[in-house]
Amino acid sequence: MPASKYTPQFNMEPLRWFLKSHDIQYLHFGEEFGASRTDCLDADHQVNFELAVETPNFKHGVERLMKGLEKGFRISLMCSEANPLECHRFSLVSRYFYDNGLDVQHILKGAELASHKSLEEKMIEDFIRSRKYHVPEVDELFGSYTSENQRRDAYRQKNREIGF
Repeated sequence: MPASKYTPQFNMEPLRWFLKSHDIQYLHFGEEFGASRTDCLDADHQVNFELAVETPNFKHGVERLMKGLEKGFRISLMCSEANPLECHRFSLVSRYFYDNGLDVQHILKGAELASHKSLEEKMIEDFIRSRKYHVPEVDELFGSYTSENQRRDAYRQKNREIGF
């Protein structure tokens, strides 16, 4: 939803006008990359990010974005969340592009940049710390809990926290 009662300067029309006055094109990708969707709900009626990347709308958005990159456009996906880890774009959109080889950078408060990889590592650390115990990669009693499994579970936990 390109509207915010807290940051109205980022609502679609004021933002579109501001960007246009600086020769920047605004395109809305709400159906493709938005968090409020009905095409990928889980059993609890919450948006499931793992299912979302398989939907026709998401795939269409990827196609549009990749065509823009091929044409040489510099692309920014925006949100009013100050912390990327609290935004669905991190867990849904950025994860997809990072996993598919793109160099994803996040703009933090104060205009500092952070790589997707560094934020992902923080998310995984927070996930493991929230369990209040160390999770070894291989446990003789319970089997393997690899770093990839930890990553998957951290993203799933983040999905539960921020998904609609």
